[in-house]
Amino acid sequence: MFEVNVLGGDRTALAGHFGTAPGDRFATVPHHPVDRMRLLDAALATPCAG
Repeated sequence: MFEVNVLGGDRTALAGHFGTAPGDRFATVPHHPVDRMRLLDAALATPCAG
């Protein structure tokens, strides 16, 4: 199972956070859980596959 969070061009800082932050990258980012996935509140789209 995996999730995809599609970010807009104005979310470069958030994209950079997920590319460089150590540990649990979701700990300080607003998101909501769906099943065992974590979907970003700031995402434009969140297609999921299971």
